[in-house]
Amino acid sequence: MNYHAEHNADTQGQRIDMTNWATLFLPLATLPHVDLGALGGSESDTIAAMFKPNYDKLHVATLCHPHHPEILANQARRWRESLQAIRNGTFFERPDYQPPIAHEFYYHPPIEGKL
Repeated sequence: MNYHAEHNADTQGQRIDMTNWATLFLPLATLPHVDLGALGGSESDTIAAMFKPNYDKLHVATLCHPHHPEILANQARRWRESLQAIRNGTFFERPDYQPPIAHEFYYHPPIEGKL
């Protein structure tokens, strides 16, 4: 997040509560395993349809902990690779890659008064 605030001598500032939102359109080919029809139906089953039956979100929560051994190992690996790339003078080289499937991203006007 890039939060930015400005203040000048003429005012003490003003807090504006608002929600910024956007829509991301993805081609169906990017999600071949997702059944979009399963998201329909009554409000009670719409969200549940997005997850596997008997999905337990708390089971995967420990995998996201910053001290999980796999996260720490990946961090250390990335540091080693980055420092080696700096020594080699290749740190800022990037592959010439264009994604095979484009997406469309639209920002909408902010919704004031909502957080």
